[in-house]
Amino acid sequence: MKAIVITAAALMTGAGIYGVVDYTRQSDSPKFKQLYQEEQVVPDPPPPPPAPPKPVAAVVATPAKPEGAPPPPKAPAKPKKPAKKKKKKVNMEMFSRGALERPAEFPSVEIKPTPTSSEEN
Repeated sequence: MKAIVITAAALMTGAGIYGVVDYTRQSDSPKFKQLYQEEQVVPDPPPPPPAPPKPVAAVVATPAKPEGAPPPPKAPAKPKKPAKKKKKKVNMEMFSRGALERPAEFPSVEIKPTPTSSEEN
């Protein structure tokens, strides 16, 4: 186990050294210097303003109902029946995640008191 840990530490150290050496070599190249340069972004021109709304034609008003007129009769409301709940049947042998365990039943045992040394005297 100790050899595996030492080997892993040596490989990690080697990878770190390799990464530093590779970085120093590549940092002088022009590709590396241009890698993260951002180009200047030209903003989009603003959208044209929306067209003015068209004039709406005049709305014809409906004639008003006379004040003394009775309201139209409403249909009688039907009495609502309470919803019946259906009882779900559960199969105890095969439940949703497997059979349910039944509690263990132990036979009743009578315990007889044992005579002690003080009772015998």
